[in-house]
Amino acid sequence: MGVAVAIMFAGSAAVVDEWTDVPFLPAIPGVVVAWIVSVAIHEAGHFIVARRSGMTPYCVAVIGLYAWASSDGWRVRFTRLPASVGGFVISHFDADRSFRQQMLPMLVAGSGANLLMGLLLGAIGAWFWPSSGGAYLCALAFFSACVGVANLIPVRNKFLDNDGLLLLHWLRGDCEHAPAMLMHRLNALSIKGITAENYPTEWIEGLRDTPVLGPAVRHWFRLCARQNTGAWSDIAEIGQEFEADVQALPPAAAKALSVFIQQMRTEVVFSEAMASEHDDGGICRHIDALLDWYFPALRPRCQALEAALRGDRVAMRGFLGESEKKMRKTHDLGYKKSEEIIRGSIMAAAK
Repeated sequence: MGVAVAIMFAGSAAVVDEWTDVPFLPAIPGVVVAWIVSVAIHEAGHFIVARRSGMTPYCVAVIGLYAWASSDGWRVRFTRLPASVGGFVISHFDADRSFRQQMLPMLVAGSGANLLMGLLLGAIGAWFWPSSGGAYLCALAFFSACVGVANLIPVRNKFLDNDGLLLLHWLRGDCEHAPAMLMHRLNALSIKGITAENYPTEWIEGLRDTPVLGPAVRHWFRLCARQNTGAWSDIAEIGQEFEADVQALPPAAAKALSVFIQQMRTEVVFSEAMASEHDDGGICRHIDALLDWYFPALRPRCQALEAALRGDRVAMRGFLGESEKKMRKTHDLGYKKSEEIIRGSIMAAAK
């Protein structure tokens, strides 16, 4: 990558001045553009092949651009990624197909896209050689190819295992049935349209053995199952157990799960209000702008319950309609069905 950056500087310098002068400062934007283009090509390769393999991508990040497939469609915002992470694509598996057959092509697709783009840009650059534009395209071709090769070298950093290390794990062992894959298996069922009360109990309880995050996340599926079956009074105890597991999380893990923690607390408060048929005016108290961004249907659903419990059926129907509208574009069919069940429970509470 060091050699690639040096050659990219030379290619950028060729565009802004003569080769002999090599003005480094004016060449910097050309290197930055090359980095952004290479990362975007890499993540596009992951995204396209993930879709072709049957997976459902729901999160894409390229440099500081972050896209999330919310229930109301794709949403885009700018966020700060760790310095060692240029981008990533996170996808749900297809529950009816081998996870390994979906994961392997997706992992190599990013580097494959970089190498393919390198060949294409190199051919175009060679055609226009020795013009400054041809020099820049050849340098960009080399840079893109180096990004692809570098991502296949197995590396573990503080935040994410790179493509090469993940590929090595999936080639060597039976990752599909490892305890760490239980969350992915449960999410795959939800994508398919299966709701939480129908999940294998041993899968949900097996999350206890998943390092760090599993014990806290396990309560989400337990809560959803109780909501779908109307067992609202059981959820207060789940909320207490969840808070105990959150307290046991390392600070870095708690920060990474902050949005989920706010969502879980909101659902507990909502469920307690359903159980008591009483609103103390705070059902939405854990919902902030960030939670609205990730889960836009949550606030109007909570507002619908507040309206129902104070006897305002007109406002309730308006909020329920807004919540339903914000669920129409979701890729998660199980989540969509659960929200339909909960909206029916709110209408029953109003009666």
